[in-house]
Amino acid sequence: MKKYSIILVGVIMMFLTSCSGSGYLNAIPSESKALISFDLGGMAKYANLKGGNKSKAIKDLLHVSDPSDCGIDLSQKLYMFISPDGQVGLDAKVDDESDMEDWFNNMSKSGICTKVSKKRGYKFTVLHGNWVVGFSNKAMLVMGPAVGAAQGEIQMQIVKYLSQDEDEGIKSSPMYDKLDSIDSKVAMVAKTEALPSKFTAPFVLGAPKDTDPSEILIAAAITVNGKCLNISGESFSFKPSVDKALKAAAKSYKPISGKYIQSIPNDAMYSILMNVDGNNLINLLRSDKGMRAMLAGLNAALDIDNMIKSIKGDVAIIIPQYNGDSPNFALAAQLGNHNWLADVGYWEKSCPQGSKIVGWGKNAYHYISKDENFYFGVSNDNQLYSGNIDMLAKNSVAKTAKPLPVDIQNQLKGKKLCFIINLEAIGKEKQEIKTVTSILKPVFGDIEAITYSIK
Repeated sequence: MKKYSIILVGVIMMFLTSCSGSGYLNAIPSESKALISFDLGGMAKYANLKGGNKSKAIKDLLHVSDPSDCGIDLSQKLYMFISPDGQVGLDAKVDDESDMEDWFNNMSKSGICTKVSKKRGYKFTVLHGNWVVGFSNKAMLVMGPAVGAAQGEIQMQIVKYLSQDEDEGIKSSPMYDKLDSIDSKVAMVAKTEALPSKFTAPFVLGAPKDTDPSEILIAAAITVNGKCLNISGESFSFKPSVDKALKAAAKSYKPISGKYIQSIPNDAMYSILMNVDGNNLINLLRSDKGMRAMLAGLNAALDIDNMIKSIKGDVAIIIPQYNGDSPNFALAAQLGNHNWLADVGYWEKSCPQGSKIVGWGKNAYHYISKDENFYFGVSNDNQLYSGNIDMLAKNSVAKTAKPLPVDIQNQLKGKKLCFIINLEAIGKEKQEIKTVTSILKPVFGDIEAITYSIK
């Protein structure tokens, strides 16, 4: 669950806590994989609380009768992080250690948490049976979830983090400097290795071959518009050669005209939109190890490289659902030319043993092999339509009967590379995501989708 959305997990932990000088930042390890800052005033705005009052935000969002009694310094930001070993944590500044201890002990009488205990000079409690909380007179850490013996291990980890000095804390890291430079109520810097593997491709395209994922990061500002959580960011690296390549790749994308926005069904799990020249796109795809392998497999029978090079304009990749570990997909693109159609006859004759290409309509074909099932064609107005299911391929260039909500559509047109995640569709297959969205509701409202676009 950690990796489905670092933003969502951070919000969960703020909710579960029921409180829910910068020295408190020393409790965040300098080698963290991700770091998100939450300004409480900004959270109040997102929740549509009148006046944007911080105390009222904590009271209404986190069910605290008197926020001043919880011992947290409400004037300071909250930080969510993913530790070097993948543990998720929340860090808050402690205003009054005694108030915090009394607050937890009072909640323990209602069974919300355990009574505060002491260990290695720090104080601990467990919230809701699986979130370990440790605090000092400077910082409070919430980490988990964990049960049984794992809670003891997390306690020791919290002891280590609360004991860190400035050299060991996040402020000594360039990641913190990058985060601090982002002008947003909610901001994020994350290594791509901290993200779900299904989501990383758009962020790493253009990096030099065999670049370590830990060398590629995302810096982003996060806002809410209607029912959409919008993330606007950039891929970057602290390694100059990698950063230069990523910056050059970002220049390959042009503003989306919106040609395929209404082709994305409202219930599709993931979608990617871009406007790109195919000659640039093929180079970006070749830079990724997984993409290179996929292209090599298809190029054994089809000249996929030339098909991609013929793209000139908007592109949509739509993944409505997964079939086991493999996605069902559709790809639509505006073409600059379709000269490669003249070569299909040669492809048909030279297919590897066990595969074949058969006609599927005017300028349309179906490639079949033991491991691949690929439909592709060119429309009368020079659009490529393709996919692993015939109807998905045909519908990729048509307006869908049930498109994305208008407020989400409005977030996409004119942007460059856009990635759309449908939380409801994912929740149908992943129960943990359904739980996340139910917790998000009182914080951000009825969030139905997350969009990411490059600046």
